[in-house]
Amino acid sequence: LLAWTVKELIKSPVSQVHVVINENNHIKECLKSLPVNVITHKEIQNQGMGSSIKKAMHALEKRTSALSGLLFTPCDLPFVTHSDYTRICTAHHSQTTRIIAASFAQTHGIPCIFPHRFFDDLRNIDNTRGAKHLIKRYFPSLTTVKVPSAALDIDHPQDLRMLSKFMD
Repeated sequence: LLAWTVKELIKSPVSQVHVVINENNHIKECLKSLPVNVITHKEIQNQGMGSSIKKAMHALEKRTSALSGLLFTPCDLPFVTHSDYTRICTAHHSQTTRIIAASFAQTHGIPCIFPHRFFDDLRNIDNTRGAKHLIKRYFPSLTTVKVPSAALDIDHPQDLRMLSKFMD
């Protein structure tokens, strides 16, 4: 799923792809042939999504001043495609000061783009909270893009088994 997600991002208007992973060599091997910057997060298993966001922000510290926004997406959304990422990026390019988030299943969340003005919030996010917390906090600054495929994520082994049956 990680390699597939990266390939979909590469096909979208995203200018660079950075991936936060643990020290698993198998995961690094999956990404070896892809044009991606790997950010290693040694404590990823013991902390929440916020810690991965902070790790990415720290790793990108010198680059963020030139960026209009950062797209965050997990690698467990098997039906989100480059077309979905493209629609999110297009919305960002026309509304560069707003948070752009996927809308699905009567909610909204990741994938999402946070514009530059929220980078300090991302740097200081609580380790146990993810992007959804900031999206809720800054709801008046939110624009949503319909991405129904973001409703299905793979969180448990049984989800992966169900996906495998669907793909057969």
